[in-house]
Order: sequence, then structure tokens, then C-alpha cells
Amino acid sequence: MAMTKTLSGALRHADTPALAAELSAALAEDDLTLETADLTQVSCGIVQVIASAQVTARVLDRNLQVQVAADSPFAAALDRLGLQL
Repeated sequence: MAMTKTLSGALRHADTPALAAELSAALAEDDLTLETADLTQVSCGIVQVIASAQVTARVLDRNLQVQVAADSPFAAALDRLGLQL
């Protein structure tokens, strides 16, 4: 059964190790959907962790869906970095 994780609040660089471990553990279990609409702030490190989780998902033959709300802080971070997830 696929899991859904809602990311919320301000996620900063200091939050990257915990998020990386959580996403890796979730992907080891099953497919995963990340909801990002409730993020109020997001660092480049968090975006990197999520992009890395997408690579992990492919290696594990899992599906990682990242829900990106238009005009959200997460969408703005992706735009600043020139990325699409």
C-alpha cells in the first residue's frame, strides 16, 4: 500500500539528515507520495534530499510522486534552482 507524507512548516538544512532517513525508510517499504503544499519555507538542501529520493525510488523500482502546489515556497525553490520534479 502506497504511503503519503505531508511536509509542512519550515524545513531547513538542519532537517536534511532526518528527512533523508525517513524518505529512504519509506521507499524501502513501498511507493511514496510527498505533499508539499503546507511548506512555508524550504532550503536548497531539502530540495536536494527529495531529488535524491527520486533516484533512490528508481533504483528500488518504487514510485515517488512529489505534489507541488503552484505559487508555493517549494515551487519557488524548484524555480530558483532550475529544477522540475
